[in-house]
Parts: sequence; C-alpha cells; structure tokens
Amino acid sequence: MRLLSDCYSYSFSPLSPSRIGWRGYCFKQMRRPNASHGAQQAVAGECLMFKRILALMALCLGIATTAQATAVATETWYLGGFGDAGSAVTGAGPAAGAANPGAPAWTFSVADDHTLRVFDCCTLGDVFEIFDFGVSLGLTTVGTATCNSTADCASGIGLSRGDFELGAGNHSIEMTFVTGPGRGNLFFIVNDTPDRVPEPATLLLASIALGALGWSRRRSARA
Repeated sequence: MRLLSDCYSYSFSPLSPSRIGWRGYCFKQMRRPNASHGAQQAVAGECLMFKRILALMALCLGIATTAQATAVATETWYLGGFGDAGSAVTGAGPAAGAANPGAPAWTFSVADDHTLRVFDCCTLGDVFEIFDFGVSLGLTTVGTATCNSTADCASGIGLSRGDFELGAGNHSIEMTFVTGPGRGNLFFIVNDTPDRVPEPATLLLASIALGALGWSRRRSARA
C-alpha cells in the first residue's frame, strides 16, 4: 500500500510544490508513459480506496461536529463559563439556581417569537458576542451591576446584560467572551416574548387620528 501513503503525503504535506492533491497525484501515476495496464489498474484501485477513506473521515468529522450540539429548554436558567478574551462560553454548574447547558452549540426550536437573555455574573465589565447558527446577534452591554443568582437577574436593575430577539423556528446559540476581566460566569435563559404593548406616544397618535376621522365624518354629515 505504498501508493496510499504517497497519495496522503502528497495531498497534505505543506512541502508539496503544486498542491494539486491526491486526485492530481493519482492521475499523474496512472498516466506514466512506462506504466503497464496492470500497474494502472492497481493505481486506480488504490486511489479509489483512498477516496473512500477520505469520505469516511469526512463523515466521522461531521458526526463529531453534530455531537457537540446540545438541546436546551426554553424558560430554563442556564449557567455558562468562560476564560480569556476570545474564548467560547461553555456549560458550567449547576449552581446559583441555574442548570448546566452542556457543550455548545445550544439548540432549540420555538413556535413563536422568543427572547434570549444573557446576564454577566459576579464580576462587572464582561462583554459577550452572541451567535445564532454562526450569525452574530450582537454584543451584551456593561451596566452598573452584575447578578450572583438567577433571582438577582430576574429582579435587578442596571445589570450587565443583552436581550436578543429570536423568531419562530430552529436556533443554534453560541457565545464568545469579547472583553473584560474574564474567567467568570454568565446566566442565560430563553423566554417567550410577550405581546408588545403600544407605547404612549403611539396610543396618542392613534387617538388623534380616530378623533380627526370622527370629526370629518360629522362635518360631512352636516353638509
């Protein structure tokens, strides 16, 4: 099986001058002017075997990548941990009223609008970037306080946090620690987004519009 090792070395060695890969290498071996028909068939067979090995390696890599995703529930508090700047947030705990979410990415499906809420824990100043299927949803903000438990997160004001709106469908959440003291924890939860209540200014404009419409109709009736 010397050809297999030759193909592998030629495909992946950084010293390969042309980097044409195993396909190009096998093609060159099969087209050698002095190669007999039997030798060409042997080359073709071994290259086919190498192709199948590569396909199996890709399949195993795909399975390993998929296995890293962990399903999480909505309306449940989770605890994450992180290291230095640029590190990924991973599952931590359970502690402080929060469950361990397992390894990211954290996946779930929702039938309607939900909100992902992320809270910095314990040490003030940490900032995180949130991703959904690899697309950035934005950064958390630094407030004037952090929460040390889920109860603090639910009732605190001015906390370092981020609220990220999620539409109906499948979601795959990952988080990265961007800047701050680092080597700490965060809390997160996915909540159902309540129906939005119109702001006072919107209600005022709607009332003025309805009043004007009624006045216009009365004036038309008198005419």
